Amino acid sequence: MYETFFNHSSDILFITDDKGNLLDINTAFVHNLGYTKEKVLLTNIKDLMHQDDVTKTLKLMSELSRDKPLINFEQNYIHLNGKSLRLSCTAFIDVEVRNIFIAAKYVSKNSNEEINKFVNATAHEINNPLGIISGYTELIKAQPGIDANTNEKLDVILKSSERIANIIKDLKQVYCPDNSLEK
Repeated sequence: MYETFFNHSSDILFITDDKGNLLDINTAFVHNLGYTKEKVLLTNIKDLMHQDDVTKTLKLMSELSRDKPLINFEQNYIHLNGKSLRLSCTAFIDVEVRNIFIAAKYVSKNSNEEINKFVNATAHEINNPLGIISGYTELIKAQPGIDANTNEKLDVILKSSERIANIIKDLKQVYCPDNSLEK
C-alpha cells in the first residue's frame, strides 16, 4: 500500500538520509524534474538545489525534529534541462532511522512575485489616465462660467476617479503589501 501511494502520488515525494543522499524518489519527481531514478539515487539532494537555496535549506533541515516538521518552505530545484523549478516543500523526519521524508508541489507561475508585478503594472496603467482625467476635470471645474449642472457632472467624474484610485490602492495593499505606500 505504501509503495502504491508513494509511486502514484501527484506530489513530488522523496526520501533522503540525514546527510541529504537521496534514497528514493517517486514518479512525480522523475516527471517534474526530468531525472531518471537511477541517476538521482546516486546524488545528494544539494546537487539538485539551486545554489542560492542550499545554505538556507541546510539550516532549516538542522532544525527538523519529530515534533517540528517543516511545512511549506519554498526552494528552487534545478530541472535536468537546467531551468529552475520552484517547489513548496514539507519535510518530516523518522527519528529512528534518521531518514527525511519530503513532499513537494510545483509553485505555479502565478507566484506572489508575479502577482505583485501584474498588480503594479495594472495599477500604473490605470493610474496614468486616471490622473489625466482627474486633472483635466479639476481644470474645467476651475473655469469661470460653469453652470451648476455641468459642475455637478464634473463632481461625479472626480468622485468616480477617486473611487477607482482607492480601489487600486486597496488592491495594492492586499496583493503588494511590501509597497502598498507607493501609488
